[in-house]
Amino acid sequence: MVFLEEDVVTHPLRVNKADNLAAHWRTLYSEYPEPVQELRFDAKRRWRFDLAWPEQRLAVEVDGATGWRRAKKGGWYQGRHVQEKGFSADLEKMNAAVAAGWRVLRFTTIQVENDPVGCMEEILAELGKI
Repeated sequence: MVFLEEDVVTHPLRVNKADNLAAHWRTLYSEYPEPVQELRFDAKRRWRFDLAWPEQRLAVEVDGATGWRRAKKGGWYQGRHVQEKGFSADLEKMNAAVAAGWRVLRFTTIQVENDPVGCMEEILAELGKI
C-alpha cells in the first residue's frame, strides 16, 4: 500500500500525549525511522493512527480519557475510551487495522506520562521484530 502526503493529517493546535511521545522518539531514537503522526490507514473511514511506521506496518495508539473525569459544571463522567460506544469504535478500528496487516500497540496517557521511555522501548522491540 502506498501512503500519499494527503494521508497525513496534522492538527497543529492539538497537543496530546502521542505528540509528546513522538518528540521523545526524535530526541532519544533519532537513528531509527521517525514515526508519521496522524496517518490515515483506511480509505473508506477517517481512521488515523496516532503514530505509525508505515514501512514496518507498526502503529501506536495513545488512549486518553480512559477513566473517570470531573465535569466543568460539577459531577463526574467516564472518558470516551471506556464508554461502550467509544470502546466499541476503538475495537472496530483496531480490528480493521489488524485485518489490513498492521500491528498496533496501545498505551494510555498515564503510561506515556509516567514511563515514556518504557513505551518507546516496547515500540523499539516491535520494530526489531521486522
